[in-house]
Amino acid sequence: MNRQDFYDGKLFDAYRYMGAHKDGDKIRFVTYAPRASRISIIGEFNNWNEEFMEQDAQSGFFLFYSDKAKEGQMYKYCIYGPDGNRQEHCDPYGFEMELRPGACSIIRDITTYRFNDRSWMQMRSVGMEDAINMILDGMRGAFVGALIIGVARAVQWTMTNGGLIDPLVHGLSSLMGSASAYVSTVGMFVVNFFINALIPSGSGQATAVMPIMVPLADMLNITRQTAVLAFQFGDGISNTFWFTNGTLLIYLSLGKVPLKSWYKFILPLHGMFLVLQLVFLFVAVQTGYGPF
Repeated sequence: MNRQDFYDGKLFDAYRYMGAHKDGDKIRFVTYAPRASRISIIGEFNNWNEEFMEQDAQSGFFLFYSDKAKEGQMYKYCIYGPDGNRQEHCDPYGFEMELRPGACSIIRDITTYRFNDRSWMQMRSVGMEDAINMILDGMRGAFVGALIIGVARAVQWTMTNGGLIDPLVHGLSSLMGSASAYVSTVGMFVVNFFINALIPSGSGQATAVMPIMVPLADMLNITRQTAVLAFQFGDGISNTFWFTNGTLLIYLSLGKVPLKSWYKFILPLHGMFLVLQLVFLFVAVQTGYGPF
């Protein structure tokens, strides 16, 4: 066995060396416990009396040869830690285990064993392939949204570290300062409505615009909760309007609904939504909506 590959986690047939194996007329036991001070073996072949294994230099491997051990007999390792504490443990490379509540390993010769589950393995591989393809398809669908969020975060980071947010908020507040609080709130709503066409991801849009909207609302004496409501109206419901929204296009494609037919259906509904949104924003401004 190539021990360096074992240490590096590159060895995939360590079971051929580790565990209990026939070696001539003896049984060879090998285990790996780099932090153990010593290890003994107990089993049916030695009447459960400890026999200490030989440590192979400082490699962490422990070996033991027994001319009394036979196939089908049970055994355990007794592992002593650096503090001398003793812990009984089954063989991690045991080829057969005692049924619960027992916890012994059983000596078994696997060289003559033949697996007969080929048909099940073939069926399992097909199922796994389908499952993996489903996961990959889902990842592909989420990639665009994740990319948009990343770009929006980059824009927000650039504006913050470039000192652009404060001048932008000051300019917008000066521009909207003469307008009423309601008109300013409607302006926030309209701006977010059109930004949603460029940034269809709600998380990405929030990352880009909320660092501007919150201080702007504070300067215009609009509650932050009202500003969030304007953002949600501009972002949420308009997802069913903008053809740049990938989710909308997927739904229309699955439903075999042409975009033109969709707009004939949704535009009157959006007109009703617009009226309701303006009413709710008016109520929010007049009542000082929110706890903050």
